[in-house]
Amino acid sequence: MRHLFIIIAIVATLMTTLAGAGIFYFSQSATANAQRDAAINLAKGAANIMSTRVALLDNTLQKMAHSPELIAAIEQSDLLHAKNIVQQMGSYFPDAMAFRLLLPGDNKPDTSITPHMGYADLDLVQSSFLKHQLPLIQGIKGQGRHLAMTRAVQSNTKNIAVILASIDFNKIINSLHTLQNTRLLVELNQADLSIATQGNIALKELSVPEVIHVGHTAWTINYWYDDSYDFSFLSLVLSIILVPAFISALVCYIYYRKLEFYLIEDQRVILKVAKDLLLDKRPGNYPVNLHEMNHFISAIIQFKRVIERDDMNDDDKDMHAQQHKQDLELKLDTNSMFSEASEINSSSFFAEQGATDQPQKDVGFAISLSDFDEPSSSADTIESEPNTLVPSSSQSSASVFRAYDIRGMVDTVLTKELIYDIGRAIGSEAVERELKSIALARDGRTSSPTLSATLAEGILSTGINILDIGIVPTPVLYFAAHHLDSHSGVMLTASHNPANYNGVKIVLEKETLAGKKIQSLKKRIDAQHFQSNPAGTITENKMLSNEYIGVITDNMRIARPMKVVIDAGNGVAGELGPILLKTLGCEVIELFCDIDGTFPNHTPDPSKPENYTDLIAAVGHFQADLGLAFDGDGDRLGIVDSDGKIIWPDRQMMLFSTHILASNPGAEIIYDVKCTRLLAEHIKKLGGRASIWKTGHSFMKAKLKETNAVFAGEMSGHLFFNDRWFGFDDGIYAAARLMEILSEDSRTSAEVFADFPDSFNTPELNIPLEEGVNIALVKQLVSKANFPDGTITDIDGLRVDFDDGFGLVRASNTTPSLVVRFEGDSKDALARIQEQFRQLILEVKADLSLPF
Repeated sequence: MRHLFIIIAIVATLMTTLAGAGIFYFSQSATANAQRDAAINLAKGAANIMSTRVALLDNTLQKMAHSPELIAAIEQSDLLHAKNIVQQMGSYFPDAMAFRLLLPGDNKPDTSITPHMGYADLDLVQSSFLKHQLPLIQGIKGQGRHLAMTRAVQSNTKNIAVILASIDFNKIINSLHTLQNTRLLVELNQADLSIATQGNIALKELSVPEVIHVGHTAWTINYWYDDSYDFSFLSLVLSIILVPAFISALVCYIYYRKLEFYLIEDQRVILKVAKDLLLDKRPGNYPVNLHEMNHFISAIIQFKRVIERDDMNDDDKDMHAQQHKQDLELKLDTNSMFSEASEINSSSFFAEQGATDQPQKDVGFAISLSDFDEPSSSADTIESEPNTLVPSSSQSSASVFRAYDIRGMVDTVLTKELIYDIGRAIGSEAVERELKSIALARDGRTSSPTLSATLAEGILSTGINILDIGIVPTPVLYFAAHHLDSHSGVMLTASHNPANYNGVKIVLEKETLAGKKIQSLKKRIDAQHFQSNPAGTITENKMLSNEYIGVITDNMRIARPMKVVIDAGNGVAGELGPILLKTLGCEVIELFCDIDGTFPNHTPDPSKPENYTDLIAAVGHFQADLGLAFDGDGDRLGIVDSDGKIIWPDRQMMLFSTHILASNPGAEIIYDVKCTRLLAEHIKKLGGRASIWKTGHSFMKAKLKETNAVFAGEMSGHLFFNDRWFGFDDGIYAAARLMEILSEDSRTSAEVFADFPDSFNTPELNIPLEEGVNIALVKQLVSKANFPDGTITDIDGLRVDFDDGFGLVRASNTTPSLVVRFEGDSKDALARIQEQFRQLILEVKADLSLPF
């Protein structure tokens, strides 16, 4: 180890030296670039100043030429009076040396006043009778040098005279004299004639000049800049670099001696762990000096557990073979279904019996971190078929504008015309909030490319610029909006809805639009009240996913290797989810992770138990530590533990709350009306404050912002971390956070979740209704509710908490249906609560078919 640390010390010293040299080089480069930019800006500034002054003089001369009194005097052939008028007006003209009024026949030079009017001036005057001429510098040097400017005097569109103004040239080029820079040479030219120079004349021989056109003139500015480095203070820099290099070597030596002592002590602890395991003693507390040894000890204990499980499998071989045979008869031939590699055919996870000759599709990584495109600016980054959109003339469908987003069936209610108007409404709202830009992303649905292009057209028409981050999960859009100056973004997605749906989630100034804000967009569309400005531009940046993964992995570590199966349901999280967990060090088995907007295997909805069938089977087959399920746009998380049991989000929140409250004692945690009452009891037991709130990601984020709670979650799987993350719902981040927590525990995930209280409960159950009926029906249920032995909560539908359970009925915000859920401490309690709700619902609407 000593030799290793000698090498490390040498490398550290060299790296410090190289780093210092690199910093010097790049700082010099940056300084040189900054100096170059400053010098160039000086040259450009001088050009702008001259252009502005000439334009001002030209405008003033034009006003003189338009004087009615002057025109009348010329028309009456009163030339003397006309010249007096010119001289009188010229007295107010800045920097003027002389004014002359010339008629078409005047062609003789004038030396009566200074500066003289020569033949060059006369040529300029005669040309001005034909068309307007740019000002020219007349005379090479001396007192006669001046800037000649002309303006024709018109009567009935005919040029009847020309005003010749001679301007003090030195006043015009004063801006050049301020360029005091030894690395810069500036030369003012008129055609091939050099008029004035300023700066280091020696630079003219070193390189080809850059050229700047001076507006409103026939002039150009040529400039040269010296790009050589300044090494005058190199000796000081070397001393600054060598001192840290010496300190680095010294630190390495000191750390080596300390590490040597810690390793000897920790080796004794590891020997004690091995002895306890060999004697079948229960693992206890093993304090170590080096934190990394905790991971090693956890791995040893976990390895012992694996060996015990393998021994059990050998002892019970016949029993398991019989059970496996029954499974084959009921479902499939497992040998054809799975391969031992971490690859699964995403088009059909369960192969039909006898299809063993069909090759599997290697999905692997859908992308890698090095595959992201460089940011580029383009007006055509969102591809679509060319079309001419006609704004929708009829009232927009109310069913599309839901409680916390916009969602509907494509081409039926969510038409291209409506999407265009939605874009215009969002852009108009952004303009009125004085925003400049909005991030835009989309999911992998087949309708998303066309609708995204149409949505972008609508936003651009209001003058708002777009940052297009492409096909990414909704959390990446939220991440981009969080870091964009405007804190605004738009996501085209219908989340877990079927393939023929699409929708829009909107964030403006960190506010996720919901409720009245969504309805105000509808009112704006119905009234066709849109802002109209010069079209904005689109900038494409595909690096945001890379940044998103980098920020997470920089602040998270997996304590031990873990095997996880991911079922993305062919949703947009199928790319980043596996990449993130592999980057953290997990072994990932991908299931339906190729993005397919038709969702050929199952709908990407982790709130439905039937969507976990394949994931449960995969966790069992691969003996994975955990199974993860994402919804269509990646902002929700579902979990299957190591025993194949679904862990619903309210019980996930118990685990997350335990760890979050450990570092944030007394903090507030928010849960929605669908969550178990046991969650609130668990939070209070840990010293936290539990608050119940409405279902809906927009409502939750608003409440999180209002209360500054550290964590919030919904039974649907939306999880909002506000302690070490940014407070938006993020299923992918939640998965990484879960892996971090479980990796620090030597127990299986099933054992971890078994520590938390559970009950007899149902998942979310849906009762389909006709469009627009569910909200009115829930109001009737609330008004007729009579539960003397229960506590009613009506912030979102009707929830009744009893001593031994709860029941809930509420209107879905995403589909035309009722959502019900029940819980009881016993099966009898669950059945009793269900029956009470059954009677109430059928009393209000007797023809409903209830799923309980």
